[in-house]
Amino acid sequence: MKKSGFTMIELIFVIVILGILTVVAIPKFMALRGDMDAVALSKYVQNAIKEVQGYPLAKGGVVNLSTMSYVIESMIHQNKAKDTNGSFTGWGNAFSTNCITNGRISSVTIGTNVSNSKEDCLQFEVNSSTFCVRFNPNATGNICKRVKSIIRDTNYTINDHFLLF
Repeated sequence: MKKSGFTMIELIFVIVILGILTVVAIPKFMALRGDMDAVALSKYVQNAIKEVQGYPLAKGGVVNLSTMSYVIESMIHQNKAKDTNGSFTGWGNAFSTNCITNGRISSVTIGTNVSNSKEDCLQFEVNSSTFCVRFNPNATGNICKRVKSIIRDTNYTINDHFLLF
């Protein structure tokens, strides 16, 4: 009589192979997820910058950032950004001065909200003549570091409703 099936050795061998694949695949998958989060946040920030740059040309003036950018407004509603209006709680003494000292109309802090780990990554400030983008120098999270490698601290000048680059 011939029996069909797997032997105990074959089953153990398959379980060991699956264990090895799991040990190798899970860290790579988690790193990939962090990369995706960083790219998504970078795209949000890049789109917000474009919207804020274009707003004075389209509407003829500067208002608060959540009105100037649908991306920023959406991020505020998703708790990925907060309207700080110059109050940088959580950043300690990272900024001794604001990048816009006179006539600031609006400021927004953008950060991460991944796996209940919140970190402020960067800040936008705008007044009638300048749009400032800068990073939190105390940010230590991988997502903030990756976003910073893609987007640079920048000041854009708004002169007579035209942006100069």
